[in-house]
Amino acid sequence: MPRKFAKSFSYAWNGLCCVARTQRNFWIHGAIGLGIVALALGLGLPRQELAIILAMCTLVLAMEVANTGVEFLVDVLCPQHDPRYGRVKDIMAGAVLLSALGSVAVGLTLLARPLWDALQP
Repeated sequence: MPRKFAKSFSYAWNGLCCVARTQRNFWIHGAIGLGIVALALGLGLPRQELAIILAMCTLVLAMEVANTGVEFLVDVLCPQHDPRYGRVKDIMAGAVLLSALGSVAVGLTLLARPLWDALQP
């Protein structure tokens, strides 16, 4: 059992490394997420709110990973352009966008007041 688990973890790690090597947006989302987490820590947000921010950042990165997987699969199934497969890619990109917009809304909800207070003289 532990050997199978280690092998599964290895495959998952390889997948994440593939995404990190090939997807610029993964790095962009990751950098923004780290910046927001640093801001939340600097503002002294409560642990529960920090956990929500971490969960939203993770969601966006996970959606980017899923999007990349679907894009790779579509490219294997249909190397030539087909609007039906393009629609699948568009839908997955829309899912990433939706998660990112939701994260922005959550971030604004949790960070606006503490940031405003911190900026007051």
